[in-house]
Amino acid sequence: MLFMKLPNEIIYHIFDFLKSSDILQSFSHLNHRYDNLIQSYIKYLDLTNGWNGNQQDLQWLSKTIQKLKINRFNFYLINNYQLPQLQSLYLDNIFVYGDWISKMNLKSLTLWFNEIPSCYAADITIPETVVRFSTNLPIDLNLLHTNLIDLNIKITSVIDLIKIVQKIPLVQRLSITFYQDYHMEDDDIHDHETMIDKLEPLNKLNSFSLSTNYNTWSKNNTGLPFNQIAFFIDNYCSNKNILKTVSLQLYFIKFNEELWSTIERYKNIYNHFNFYGLFIVEIEIIEKVQKLSKNTNFAYHIERTQINNTIYIHIYSLPFYFDKFYGFTSCSELNPNVSFSSVRHLYFTETCGTYKISFESLAKRMSNLISINCNINIEHDYNTTEQIIIVDKDIFYHVRSLHFTMRCNSKTCRCREVLCHLLNQIPYLEYLNTSEVEFLSGNYSLPPIKELIQGDCDVQLVNLLIKRLPYLTTLSIGYLRTNPDHMSEIVGPFFINLPLFKSVSFPYGGGWCGNDTTPYGKYIQEALKLIQNMNNSLSNVQLDWYNGKATFYRQ
Repeated sequence: MLFMKLPNEIIYHIFDFLKSSDILQSFSHLNHRYDNLIQSYIKYLDLTNGWNGNQQDLQWLSKTIQKLKINRFNFYLINNYQLPQLQSLYLDNIFVYGDWISKMNLKSLTLWFNEIPSCYAADITIPETVVRFSTNLPIDLNLLHTNLIDLNIKITSVIDLIKIVQKIPLVQRLSITFYQDYHMEDDDIHDHETMIDKLEPLNKLNSFSLSTNYNTWSKNNTGLPFNQIAFFIDNYCSNKNILKTVSLQLYFIKFNEELWSTIERYKNIYNHFNFYGLFIVEIEIIEKVQKLSKNTNFAYHIERTQINNTIYIHIYSLPFYFDKFYGFTSCSELNPNVSFSSVRHLYFTETCGTYKISFESLAKRMSNLISINCNINIEHDYNTTEQIIIVDKDIFYHVRSLHFTMRCNSKTCRCREVLCHLLNQIPYLEYLNTSEVEFLSGNYSLPPIKELIQGDCDVQLVNLLIKRLPYLTTLSIGYLRTNPDHMSEIVGPFFINLPLFKSVSFPYGGGWCGNDTTPYGKYIQEALKLIQNMNNSLSNVQLDWYNGKATFYRQ
């Protein structure tokens, strides 16, 4: 009863340490006072995988909520509400939404997709009220309107950049990523020159960011028309009194002196010029490149490749600004005088070969990391006892996501122990993507992993996952190693034995069918019926087909 007498300021301070779903579960409907406090406090709702509330909780918040993030599995919770106060909306893997938002007074809209199908059918609209729009989906540029002042989208060419400027001449913040690689010289130079004469300078633009596609498969942007990009910046983003920040991220491009002189010039004329260049360099000219990049405004590190006579050199402006860092091998390869405190997402080199890579001192040099991607090829003798991947005992307190794939042919290699060591160093890990299974053995404690992407799965692995990952909510499987008649024996136990479990997905385009010609999709439908009848609590398990995957999820 004493708790009920606490002043509002103390209650709000308690709320500051809780998620919205926790606040609703713990404090809603206690009395009229707490309901009012919750309504005035909760202005942002995240209805993605971490949401544990229900539709009744949302009904009385729908009139006051101002910011919302929601995925396709929970969209049913909210799609009948008008949300009159909503200002900002983040749609996660939701393709059809047009009618729902048509009457809203949105100011900010974000459309984000984990995997973009090659042929998508999206009912995309951008309401006239929206002034900030962001998406990683290539869209019809005719959807853009003149009210937009903050735009973050992907485009296919420099011509698209020009079209954007024609559509939104009052844009203040412009962030562009090329959706496709530039393998060859641009073939629309004539169109570029014809169109660019018609453009007016962007006199309102205060921030401009441009990035090429970081594609680890093709690794080729050698045809990037940088001269067109530079011409655009020099002539149509030319108001230096307003344009304070210019950021360029150019991946897998050829190094040349003309390009580099332009980069150095930009560093000198803009208040905040941020540059990250991943250059493809022939070994014969590496010394020349190193001399040119010794400007004290820049630093670099070298990444070895499997391409004959070729290396990658990463050159970046100082102070280091970006939240992503690529081609990492070890801290000893980095400039000791450079701070990397801005780095949140680290990508190790993909080609380890016989060279060592190291996690030593990494937790100190990049103390704000939240994700690590270690996806490497290892080449060494089968009987080697040498440790190729070196770890220390430093703790990564902020890391929540780890992608660890190790292509080592030896099943008894000491490399197999690395993931176990890393998991001990990442006590708050929530997302793990790996094909390794050794980390599930033993009795040592594991971090509270909530999302797992696993290469393949059978009944034996199901039992291990349930035993060792009690907080698991989401599982994505690359391949089911079981007879399709027994599919429910893999899927069902997760929903029965893990109280927080939300969904499991796997490809529906194939699987183990032996000589059976029955469509795989039919086995999936039958598995759903079996699962729903296993237990009364599983009657709300549903099936979703999306982008080549079948997803069983709890509604």
